[in-house]
Amino acid sequence: IDRRGVLPLGQRESDRVGQRDDFGGGIRQNDVLRFGFSYIEGGPWNDDGIKAVAKFTERVERLINAQLKGTGNSGQRSAVSGQLKAQSDHCEWKLFPTPAVETAESAEVLYVYHNTVKSMTADFEIFSFNTAVARYMELVNALYKYDASAGKDAAFLKELCRNAVKLIAPLAPVLAQKWYGLLGKKKDVFKEAYPEFDESRLKRAETEYAVQINSKVRARIPLPSDADSKALERAALDSEAVRELLGEAAPKKVIVIPGRLINIIL
Repeated sequence: IDRRGVLPLGQRESDRVGQRDDFGGGIRQNDVLRFGFSYIEGGPWNDDGIKAVAKFTERVERLINAQLKGTGNSGQRSAVSGQLKAQSDHCEWKLFPTPAVETAESAEVLYVYHNTVKSMTADFEIFSFNTAVARYMELVNALYKYDASAGKDAAFLKELCRNAVKLIAPLAPVLAQKWYGLLGKKKDVFKEAYPEFDESRLKRAETEYAVQINSKVRARIPLPSDADSKALERAALDSEAVRELLGEAAPKKVIVIPGRLINIIL
């Protein structure tokens, strides 16, 4: 049975084709099917793609559950956490998640978050669901990275996760409603405002540049994103990593490709 429900010519319907439920039950399977495939593609049924998407939804759920640590054992809330949950249902959450203190780690996850919101919003408009899912996976990776950082802001991360759930709700409505409840909200996720992006967050303060010596990559260094070519050249030559690579050698020429690399010719 292909993704449109059509049985290919010469193929018999069997228990193996289109009738199995190995992905955590009917509710999860429905969301996995909706999440996992483009609606315009056909072809013979193959559950390999579903398995990968099922694993990804489980990964998202682990991230959601990680935000509940300290509120009780084995997913059971303490009396204090129950009070906090009740209070959260009467709070209006910020449209743009904001950390208490800005750090390099929070700036990076916000850059990924706002770019994901912008990209997914555009993808939904043209029914490019596979691309939207790809962007969402990048966001989940960024959230995991921030969750593992030493100076993470737990309240800020939880707010990011709430908005991430809203983002994926059109593709995984049942799971999104479940995850939204786990994050302390009784309100229907589809009655919430859809996330918006902040233009000011769509550019990194620093960009990683590949530094080449005679056209061979020897180092990678962060440099200001808004610097011009001359400033980038000076900053690269003054960096400790490049000074160690050059030693006493004097560059004959420096080629700067903004946003990508700096090639030092000796």
